[in-house]
Amino acid sequence: ANLDPRVIKETSSLVRAGYAVTVFGWDRSGLHPREETIGGARFRMSRVPAPYGSKLLLFLLPLYWIHALSAIRSGRPAVVHACDFDALVPALIGKMLFGHTVVYDIFDHFADKISGVPGFMRWIIRRIDARLMRRADLILVTDEHRRKHIGDPGDVPVGVIMNVPPLIEALDERADRTGVVRVC
Repeated sequence: ANLDPRVIKETSSLVRAGYAVTVFGWDRSGLHPREETIGGARFRMSRVPAPYGSKLLLFLLPLYWIHALSAIRSGRPAVVHACDFDALVPALIGKMLFGHTVVYDIFDHFADKISGVPGFMRWIIRRIDARLMRRADLILVTDEHRRKHIGDPGDVPVGVIMNVPPLIEALDERADRTGVVRVC
């Protein structure tokens, strides 16, 4: 599967630590299997078709939210790890209904990912995101710069998990044909 490498790394770490992990994702293109296991984590996909970066996404988002909330209801997880704003809304609704912990992992800012949307709509989306993130139990960002970009999260702790390749991958990429890594 061609899934976000950060998701694969995070789920693999959780599985190695002994957690049972189920990922519910949005396969907007319909190219991924509905269910598969990767690195010990179970991946289930919603296939609500939606173009990337289009303002049409705003209208299709509630369909994904219904699918995600249904997956949360049926799985009753202890923790829901919501990657980006599109997953935060059903995670927070589920928190109110079922009482799980919500980790909000900000890969990208939703308002910046959609094109053709007027500035005032982006401002509204940013304001909603800022208010909703204060209802998460933990916020994760990929670097210190993004930590500053989210503004004041209130009492919610913010952690940084950098998005870097595993050391072995990094060394493999730097190795020459003989397998020797030269560090300068």
